[in-house]
Amino acid sequence: MPFDMNRTWSQAIALVRANFQLLALIAAIFLLLPELVGLVALPDLSPPANETVDFNALGRRLLDNPPVLAAMLVIVAISIAGYGAMIALMGPQRPTVGAAIGRGAMALPTVIGYVVVLALGYLVVGTALGFVIVLLGTLLGASQATLSYLLVLISAVLLFYVGCRSAVIVPVIVHERTANPLRAFARSWRLTKPARGRIVAFFLLLVIGAVTIQLVTGLALKAVGLLIEDESGGRFLTGLLGGLVGMVLAMIGCGIAVSMHEQLAGTSASAQPPAG
Repeated sequence: MPFDMNRTWSQAIALVRANFQLLALIAAIFLLLPELVGLVALPDLSPPANETVDFNALGRRLLDNPPVLAAMLVIVAISIAGYGAMIALMGPQRPTVGAAIGRGAMALPTVIGYVVVLALGYLVVGTALGFVIVLLGTLLGASQATLSYLLVLISAVLLFYVGCRSAVIVPVIVHERTANPLRAFARSWRLTKPARGRIVAFFLLLVIGAVTIQLVTGLALKAVGLLIEDESGGRFLTGLLGGLVGMVLAMIGCGIAVSMHEQLAGTSASAQPPAG
């Protein structure tokens, strides 16, 4: 079935509206609540507001704090299960909320396996790219800074493209009951192949919209935080408001994944809510 951007968006919104209360419940439990617990219980490792983010330094701080790193990984795992549950809830089989949560939990090992495979592939490809770019840079006399920027740019483009081709991997895992991460990735790659150009353009538009929303939300939350004298209270409030915005974006994102899978695989995702 051909991929239609307008249909994907309109059906995703319809799915979210039809299941909004149940989706909001799942998102609050699996996305918002763990984030708030982490915000309160875990130390703030981010740099001061007047300093730029050094991801290498942040990674070292995480490695130096194993309990914090473990807690963050648990939060990420719970969030992944939540995404799987929301996708199951909006799928063609119309499961109950309990069954949807169960399917989300069962999908977790496969999604983690895919992430591990993706990370290993990125490491191998990134190493090969780095070698080629350094070799070309040496021959052409390019500076180290230019080579670094070029490597980052190429890596970002490749990751974005692979992400677009993996857009329906969670629906494949949840709806088609594919437990093997390599098979799930291959299935997503095959489904997206006929419309890969339109899918990349669609997600490019979505990324631009999401980044704009996040920037506007971030500025608004920063202004709210400045109005609150209590630093911890301001941090919690901004985290809560940001988490609510993230919940809505996550629900829409899951609706888009379900709608895309419905079009590309030829299944039927009804916009009617499940029985209970």
